[in-house]
Amino acid sequence: MIPITDAYKAGLRSAWNHRPLLFTIYLINFVLAYFAVIPLSMMLSKGLANTTAAAELLRSWDYTLFVSLIREYGKGLSLGRILLTFSLFYLVINTFLAGGIMQTFIREEGFNRREFWAGCADFFHRYLKLMLFSLSFVFIALIFMIFIDGIFDWLAEGAVTERLHVVFTFIEIGVFIFLILMINMLFDYAKIIMAVNDFYGAWSTIKIAMMFVVMSMRKTAGLYFLFFITGLLLLAVYWFLESRLQVSSAFTVLVFFVLTQLYMLAKTWLRLSFFGGQYVYYRYSNTAMPGLTQEMLDQAVADYENRVSENRKSG
Repeated sequence: MIPITDAYKAGLRSAWNHRPLLFTIYLINFVLAYFAVIPLSMMLSKGLANTTAAAELLRSWDYTLFVSLIREYGKGLSLGRILLTFSLFYLVINTFLAGGIMQTFIREEGFNRREFWAGCADFFHRYLKLMLFSLSFVFIALIFMIFIDGIFDWLAEGAVTERLHVVFTFIEIGVFIFLILMINMLFDYAKIIMAVNDFYGAWSTIKIAMMFVVMSMRKTAGLYFLFFITGLLLLAVYWFLESRLQVSSAFTVLVFFVLTQLYMLAKTWLRLSFFGGQYVYYRYSNTAMPGLTQEMLDQAVADYENRVSENRKSG
């Protein structure tokens, strides 16, 4: 059984060792984000021309001003529609890219551009089915939270102070975040299992992923939260640096842009680390029996032990 700390470190190393893949995913997302903000950029340029509002938005984000600009100059643009459209587009694009990412990790021969795009195309329709199932799981989680909210409202009815309502609200938020993270983790392993074993059935793959996660819940969840906490630390560092930056000149705008892009690159590295670490844990875990033959599992464990032995000798 591979320790989750080893899988965590292996995921971080794997993402960094696949730097061509890292920069490819980053550049794709950068280009997509650039084209996605063109309509908003044109609208803001029109709305903020010859005003002091631009400087105010740079110093501190004013949501009310932003919404007012959309209403005034958006010509039918809906903030909710924009966010929903962009979210779905981002979700589909990254579902497409996930196939190439998994193909790269499975090959273990370095990044190959042709193999990457082939993996994107080969797994897209299969991963798209998984994505639709994941959305249905999120919908079920929302229904569950509505039910929980009703129970909490009933329990807090007649409370003398708002303290009980506040406590219940924090509990609801915590439970919902936990459910979303667990759903995301489950479908990460479903993608890995589908790619490793070349499965086509979405629901059968999800059931195998459920079995794998349940059989080693403490470690799969522990590994996932190690990466999640790493993401929170990256976000905290970015917020700290961003809060110290006073955007008031062309130079500070450039510094802000560079800082933001470094953070996006770090997020991409962490996203690949998620895949890499979970892939390593699944491949070298003795609970990865569903979908793997005993011979494949024995060989995988032997390969892992040989790598550990070689690393110790070289160290």
